Amino acid sequence: MTFDFQLETPTSKAPRIGVFVCECGGKVAGILDVEGLTEASRGLPDVVYAGHAPYWCSVDGRKHLRATIRTEELE
Repeated sequence: MTFDFQLETPTSKAPRIGVFVCECGGKVAGILDVEGLTEASRGLPDVVYAGHAPYWCSVDGRKHLRATIRTEELE
């Protein structure tokens, strides 16, 4: 999988991007290779975090998502 695009940033600071892939309780994971998608995302420009979870929308998922955004200083 390759991506050919350039992101333009208004500042000289490189963006810090996070990719959060949701399995949606198997609905997405049953169709897509969630592990592969997450791993491929790690190779994209400016991606500093990529992860997947069964339900990012759950209480625990949202807590982890917010904590990761803070810890990794995602934009």
